Amino acid sequence: YQRRVHGGKDLTYVYDICMVYTGFTGEVPLWNDGYTRKKDKEIPHLGKMIKGERGGPVYLVIRKYKVQDIKSKGVEKWLDERWADKDSILSQFATSGKLPDLKGESFTTKDSGELWPIALTLLATLFTWFVISCIVVFSYRWYIGTF
Repeated sequence: YQRRVHGGKDLTYVYDICMVYTGFTGEVPLWNDGYTRKKDKEIPHLGKMIKGERGGPVYLVIRKYKVQDIKSKGVEKWLDERWADKDSILSQFATSGKLPDLKGESFTTKDSGELWPIALTLLATLFTWFVISCIVVFSYRWYIGTF
């Protein structure tokens, strides 16, 4: 897969990103509650961004890992460690309102409005992928006569 996607070149690095919003309290919306939030109402979402509402700063923790190191450790173990690490970062932020000291691995935006270009790019990419997938599926079904 990686060779086809990346033009025959091997991946060298994987970037792990943890995003924390101002005001995050650790609340996890549940299925039983309809995924609605009771406490973390100020967390930005696409609807707010479209309305032009801006939240407070967004904190990003970005770490770079060598693919060879991930392979040697084992992907499953590496992923488990990343999830535990993210849980620790989010728990500390929910408790203190601050990120742990991460030695230059964190970045803070001025406000959540700075994420608007990223959100639009992600939406455009997903929409394009969806349209291309539909075209391929429908073309194939038409070609084999099961349409």
